[in-house]
Amino acid sequence: MLLLMVRMVRILVLALALLVALALMVPLLAAYWFAPALVVMHGLGPVEAMKQSFAGCMRNFVPFLVYGIVMTAFAMVAAIPLGLGFLVWIPLAVASTYAAYRGIFTVQAAPAPAVAPIG
Repeated sequence: MLLLMVRMVRILVLALALLVALALMVPLLAAYWFAPALVVMHGLGPVEAMKQSFAGCMRNFVPFLVYGIVMTAFAMVAAIPLGLGFLVWIPLAVASTYAAYRGIFTVQAAPAPAVAPIG
């Protein structure tokens, strides 16, 4: 009985440690997510690119949360056929990251339509 309780405590401690590690990884991953594209395509320095990447991810936190859950589920499915699904998943991940980058950092608001003068 005591041995079982010790094992349960160890499992709970491990689960808590994993949750803390995940919570600490999220800001770091957000800072790294778009930083390479911002350095290459916008000419920012590495630290400024990481700040901009973090800010962009935090402005779109809910979409990135959903994206992360969906892509994790897709990665699990991709691993089933001996990892061959990653031949589809990796290009999908790269293309979706680029689309998110364009949507956050390069797409400008459409200009207001010109109004014809009255009279």
